[in-house]
Amino acid sequence: MPSPTETVPPATWTPLPTLSPGIAAAQLMKWIEGTPDCQFPCVGGIVPGKTTWDEAKQIMQPFTGIMGIGEDIPYKGIGGYITSDPKLSISMNADSTSIIQITVEGYPPSPLLRVDRILTQFGPPEKVFVSAWPVTDFPVILTLAYPNYQFVVQYTWTMTMNVEEITSCIQEGDVHLSILSNTGPWTDDFIKRQAFFPGNIESPFQSLEQATHMTIQDFYEKFKSIDGSECIVTPIRDWTTK
Repeated sequence: MPSPTETVPPATWTPLPTLSPGIAAAQLMKWIEGTPDCQFPCVGGIVPGKTTWDEAKQIMQPFTGIMGIGEDIPYKGIGGYITSDPKLSISMNADSTSIIQITVEGYPPSPLLRVDRILTQFGPPEKVFVSAWPVTDFPVILTLAYPNYQFVVQYTWTMTMNVEEITSCIQEGDVHLSILSNTGPWTDDFIKRQAFFPGNIESPFQSLEQATHMTIQDFYEKFKSIDGSECIVTPIRDWTTK
């Protein structure tokens, strides 16, 4: 034991080599795929609400040649684009003590995040929401919430429209994944705040049942094994301002 007058040196760690964008993207996808010991909400050994800021910085250090780390309180964060083709980014936000959110997004970041793979791996979501606009060239946004695994995943798909219906079929569109420290309650408003930036919080947001008259179990059975013909169909009248 050191005496009261002795100084104990701080713990040190050896920096790892900085990853190239291609290797960093492959490493991130391995993290998303997970291991028996690290499934959502764990990503690469980082667990929102448990992993400290300093621990996360150490784990993410090999990525920092292509990303940045911000130390400003209360906006501590790690993030940036891993690669631009296909677009892929990761960000982590922290409070004064720990990582509180991990966000991965891209077009498309990996088949690992495709809706059928998510459904196969994690089962039926607890909640599913649809966002649609009766305007040509606007997308349909599908939001799946998994409170038990502490993540929300969102798919942005192009759509077609006739005088009665908006139709959007499974495709390789934008994917937005948020892994959270929050363990509950996961209200509809809470999920919407994860799905949309504050400036877009007024975006339309209806439950799957309300928008399509399809149950979550129906959705799960339809989309867990795909051939490209699976579609979301919602009446235009349900999205017009009254």
